[in-house]
Amino acid sequence: MRSLSFTGKAFMLTLATTLTACGGGGGDSGDTPAAVTYTLSGSISIPSFTQVDSDSSDVSVGTTSNNSESEAQIISNPAIVGGYVSDSSGAYDGEHSYRRDLVDYYRVKLLASQTVKLNAEASAKGGVSTQRLTLSRVDGATDPLVATNIGVKTLTVPADGDFYIKVEGFSGPSSYILVVGEAASSSALNNYSALSIPAQAEFAPGEAIIRYKAAKGYSAQALPGYFLERFGDANTGLFRFDDAQIVQGPALKSLAQKVDERQRTIELIEALRQRPDIEFAEPNYIRKALETPSDPLYGLQWHYPLISLPSAWDVTHGSGVVVAVLDTGVLLTHPDLSGRLVSANDDFDFVSSLSSSLDGDGIDSDPTDPGDSVFGSSSFHGAHVAGTVAAASNSIGGVGVAFEAKVMPIRVLGQGGSGSDADLVQAIRFAAGLSNASGTFPSRRADIINMSLGGAGFSTALGVAVQDALNAGVIVVAAAGNENTSSPFYPAAYPGVISVSAVGSDGLKAPYSNYGSAVDVAALAETSSLIWMETANKTAC
Repeated sequence: MRSLSFTGKAFMLTLATTLTACGGGGGDSGDTPAAVTYTLSGSISIPSFTQVDSDSSDVSVGTTSNNSESEAQIISNPAIVGGYVSDSSGAYDGEHSYRRDLVDYYRVKLLASQTVKLNAEASAKGGVSTQRLTLSRVDGATDPLVATNIGVKTLTVPADGDFYIKVEGFSGPSSYILVVGEAASSSALNNYSALSIPAQAEFAPGEAIIRYKAAKGYSAQALPGYFLERFGDANTGLFRFDDAQIVQGPALKSLAQKVDERQRTIELIEALRQRPDIEFAEPNYIRKALETPSDPLYGLQWHYPLISLPSAWDVTHGSGVVVAVLDTGVLLTHPDLSGRLVSANDDFDFVSSLSSSLDGDGIDSDPTDPGDSVFGSSSFHGAHVAGTVAAASNSIGGVGVAFEAKVMPIRVLGQGGSGSDADLVQAIRFAAGLSNASGTFPSRRADIINMSLGGAGFSTALGVAVQDALNAGVIVVAAAGNENTSSPFYPAAYPGVISVSAVGSDGLKAPYSNYGSAVDVAALAETSSLIWMETANKTAC
């Protein structure tokens, strides 16, 4: 590729033209191609879960022995560990010495169906490197799993527990990469719902998203509540606990009462997780809109030159592309959105809570943003995002990145710019042209789903909805978050989602923007690029 050029907002992303996909050569077979020089610019961030063998051969940084179970190095889940082992000591190349380090031990908590993968590098003295990988429970409850490594070997965790990982070397000095915590299959996604609920994560009290195993042969037991709605299949949906300790409805609650309801909801979810007829149970997490700056005039839209957008407009304006904006809704009569919205019945309002909808009803076919504040001014966040995506080039205010694209406005955020995973799941399915709570489908599914929203807390149900959209051929983009942390932020952190962090006018990471391994792109630009859209390469060619 010539270059990669990205913007720091979730609703804007540019991709470079592809040399091998475009053009056609010509001339005689004897022609000598002209030498071409390319410049690649970017930044490298070290994932927060990257770790190093504590007794590697790099003695300049000091070592801590991890040569026995009692000295096992504690690592995170997930983790990528760079290590070194050797069955002998000596020197090579006449000047580089190496020491004997026969074995490394690690200790980590793992979930069933996660994997431990060992990738042995070539021996520093040449030849094939042989290493052995052993996975054993700390409590010794089961026999160890062992794999002799020539190349890449993978062990699958048989059950949740506390484990030792042992790496041994048998062929002189060599390094290795240990990858811990990947899922052996997509079905292992469900195991993550058993992870702890983050203390900072918000969720709807008295509600859970569950998948019921009744259809798989388990004896049906009475559930402590009832389903409010279903997701795609009869066994998965939003569940309401019938519990006297949790107040129903929008009544004003004291801080103490809110704390009690949160704890009670967690207890009820944990109880469901212990049942043999429940595949997963998780909170109905709350996701929030991310604040964005106001750029009313093109002259103030400094991020456009940063991504060489004027050059991209020489290639395409986004005609024929549908971008679903899942947000607070839009102002349907805004002049910058005139002609830029999909037709009626191809949009929707999925805010189901009457107490937070602010439009007087539950889900309906009107995605108009009534404002997200009862008192004071509202953000009209969705209109801002929709305008950044596709505001018309009409001599009024600013202009959108893809100003000939169509926006499919879908309302998922209500009061305070907040919305639940249950509503977000339905909206994603609608945008992708899949079955959903509205009972309707857009005449054409979206090419791209944009979500400038998110929050802490892994949700299996939300991840499945995202995967279903990806499988339907939709590009999914989400904001990486504004907490200045490397902690996962969802939906941006799900596999397959393009997670986009923010930069300032200097091209550096914005002080508030999240970072780390879950982030895919940030704004960097030096060469001409294409507007981010599903048909970009086809248009360029």
